[in-house]
Amino acid sequence: MAKVLVYGWYGHANVGDELMADGLRAILPGHALRFVSRLTKDELGKADLLIVGGGSFLYAPLNMEPGVSEVLRYVRVVYAGVGIEGDVHPDHLALMARSPVFARSNGAGVPNVKLIPDLVYALGRGRPAGFSQPKTLLVLPNSETLPSRSSPAYVRPAWEYFKSEFCQFVDEVVSDGWSVTFAPFCDDARRRDSWAASELVGHCDKRHALKQLSPDWVKDGSFATIAMEYGRHSVVLTQRFHGAVIARATSTPCVVVHHHDKLAKLDPRSFSLVPFYGVRKDLLHAALKGVPNPEKADGSSAFDELRAAVTNALA
Repeated sequence: MAKVLVYGWYGHANVGDELMADGLRAILPGHALRFVSRLTKDELGKADLLIVGGGSFLYAPLNMEPGVSEVLRYVRVVYAGVGIEGDVHPDHLALMARSPVFARSNGAGVPNVKLIPDLVYALGRGRPAGFSQPKTLLVLPNSETLPSRSSPAYVRPAWEYFKSEFCQFVDEVVSDGWSVTFAPFCDDARRRDSWAASELVGHCDKRHALKQLSPDWVKDGSFATIAMEYGRHSVVLTQRFHGAVIARATSTPCVVVHHHDKLAKLDPRSFSLVPFYGVRKDLLHAALKGVPNPEKADGSSAFDELRAAVTNALA
């Protein structure tokens, strides 16, 4: 049994990242995978292989203790399931130059890239039967768009404008007979989505009619639990990338409010796309009315090349 160290944004109570970890476990059975968000010489010394995997963090330097860069020269590396939506930091470019790279989005100037589906698609697909009710909306906000006191000057007016338009939209769909539930996808101590959800709910005139799930709704972090909640709703509205990924995996119609390239570049054949910056309530209504049935998600057989690359790296 090979010891595989996996580096990404793991252990931060983020549904998407923890599901990507489960996806790698499903793709690579028979290996001992350890997931970390910081590289140390001790951990690398115990590993037969390093996987840099999951998430859109390639723009940032590697989070590592002093001296790790020297150790990395001798470590076998595979990139798996990363997003390449913008510039890639030199730390990663140096490793990618001698590593196979399996990415969910193509990147100009990055060597050895092969496109694969998001790792979450390895966990299953299909919509639970017998739950969904008409006019039920699950809202997944993103705390990254919520300003703090020290945020850049443009962030606060952008949020206030979004909050005004979005909450008018929510009040109007509630008046039209919709049931609306807010749920957090991230409960990291510095990025709790429940903060954004509470501010949006509190700004609505119909706030008494809105439901708000606690972070415990995904306490076990399993795909089955999350898919079951999706199955209770006729539409998902998400500001989270993996909110959209799971919508496609569960064949749930999905409206995506995008503030980041990885959201804006989602396939419009599977999602209704609405910009966060410059959002209007009429755009949200149109997106909800015209939300498509998502195209069938990719199955686990699409990960055969990744599995083979890991086997070759360990040989």
